[in-house]
Amino acid sequence: MYVFAYISLAITVFVIWFMPKRLSRQEIYVTWGIMATLALSVDLIFGMVYDLYDFVTKDIPVKDIFLQDALPPSFGVIFLNFMPKRRLHFIIYLFFVTVCSILYELLSIKFGYLIYKGWSIWYSVPFYFIGMLFLRWHLFFIRNR
Repeated sequence: MYVFAYISLAITVFVIWFMPKRLSRQEIYVTWGIMATLALSVDLIFGMVYDLYDFVTKDIPVKDIFLQDALPPSFGVIFLNFMPKRRLHFIIYLFFVTVCSILYELLSIKFGYLIYKGWSIWYSVPFYFIGMLFLRWHLFFIRNR
């Protein structure tokens, strides 16, 4: 169950380490912090307060917190790093990232890392769209402060 998440984290960290960087260290650092905060907040609200899903178990062990502080931000940094500037290319990229995110979520369910208790994959789709739009705005905001 956790093996899937830790392998995912290792792959994303490897990709971040070796990808050609379009982001500065500061942009990566700020994006990581924002994404970790957002992921924890959303998971606390929808996972704990509304009890719509769990990660492996209902309890919150330290390794869950570590994974939630590391896995979503690493995906966010990768997607932001390769995000195209032109609007049309971004729209195509937005659909590509959404499909990849849905596939990853389905794999998370298959491997038992994510357990739905009232959530549906279709609820996630708007979050992926909004998240990518937020990341685009976020990078614009950081670069044009």
